[in-house]
Amino acid sequence: MICSDCRSRLKEDDRYCPYCGAHITTQKTQEGYSSPSSNRSYETAGEDRYSQSFSNYSGYRQPVPTSYNALCFISVFLGFFGVFIPLFGLVGIVTIILSIIALRQAKRRNQQGRILAIVGIVLGLVSIVIGLIHIYAAALIFVPFFIFQGAQ
Repeated sequence: MICSDCRSRLKEDDRYCPYCGAHITTQKTQEGYSSPSSNRSYETAGEDRYSQSFSNYSGYRQPVPTSYNALCFISVFLGFFGVFIPLFGLVGIVTIILSIIALRQAKRRNQQGRILAIVGIVLGLVSIVIGLIHIYAAALIFVPFFIFQGAQ
């Protein structure tokens, strides 16, 4: 069978065209053959069916994302955890790695959660910065203490 909208080859058991998404129905012709047709009507005054079908053509339909990627939620949770308990930036590094993996998975599997993965990356970076500030503050406090204690 051939789709009447985009003229792509179809399997016999297809109900929707995998390329343009048109609903395919088979109709009996006068000779007794069944031909596929879509539920779109192209009858307009003064235009033939083929020129009308190309003027209504809007491109391929992208599949709609149906689910969220669970790794996106985990990366955002770790990001918030890393901001409040930075653990010297280690949680931020893990958060960034998981967020990048989640971002790639969501794109490849056509899932929702891209924004959450980006938020996880930002929170991971903030967690690393806070962790570096803690390391610097600890160095400012404890290094002079050890220097003065060693001098006595």
